[in-house]
Amino acid sequence: MTATCDILMVTHDRPDYVRLSLPRLLETCDDDAAVWLWHNGEHAETLRLVREFAEHPKVTRFHHSIKNVQLREPTNWLLGNSTADLLGKVDDDNLMPMGWLDKLRDTHAADWSLSCVGCWTLRVEDID
Repeated sequence: MTATCDILMVTHDRPDYVRLSLPRLLETCDDDAAVWLWHNGEHAETLRLVREFAEHPKVTRFHHSIKNVQLREPTNWLLGNSTADLLGKVDDDNLMPMGWLDKLRDTHAADWSLSCVGCWTLRVEDID
């Protein structure tokens, strides 16, 4: 049985990145993965792009926060509502490689005691 995955992407005022990263994330999701979109702010072009993708079959939830609440509130939204086996967060400036979810699942299957697996360099404030 394949582990289900819910993946959070938080967007804000970066249409050039979102135009590339969001479709790529959706393309890399398999049938057992779902994307949760949280958009911060009212930047018209970014919000328009995110709303377009909010209708994609792989997007299970969409939330628009007029205020830029950054990371804590969207993360708590996912943690408090997801029923998936695994949770992930993908930044809106990352282009995910094909197969990244398989690596995530394989790593956890090898050792379910892992609580967090990071694939890319994180900023200090992301760790906090």
